[in-house]
Amino acid sequence: MTDLQEKLIKSKYNQDDGKTQTKSYIRKALKGYMEIKAEDLEKNVFIRYIAIKNGQLRLFKGGYLVYNKQDTVRLRGGKYQWIVHKQYFNTDGDVVFTTRFFRKPIKRDYLEKRIEKIEKVNLALIKTVKKLENRLKSLSIR
Repeated sequence: MTDLQEKLIKSKYNQDDGKTQTKSYIRKALKGYMEIKAEDLEKNVFIRYIAIKNGQLRLFKGGYLVYNKQDTVRLRGGKYQWIVHKQYFNTDGDVVFTTRFFRKPIKRDYLEKRIEKIEKVNLALIKTVKKLENRLKSLSIR
């Protein structure tokens, strides 16, 4: 483990106003948000993120996604736009941190979860029907 990785693990998160970002602060700030992979980010969706600034991990209030490129994303808030790096590297070129992105769930997320549950129930019902069909066949043969 590199010195930077150890420092990041031990460090506290710094908030924009200089106050210490505790784990409880971060949990509260991310309440109602879900973590999302960088490749799944969508345009014009509000994104919060945890990244490195001045050698420390910080939770950033975020902005709306403008574009998502291979190594960076561009966010906007009001009249400002900025780039967020997806990964941070040490001098040897090794990844020391991957930015974590968060967004509020949208209707599609709820629907996808519901579909997954329905599909599981459907598979269970199909298995039960097949068992009953086999049992019926065995009973009708006798």
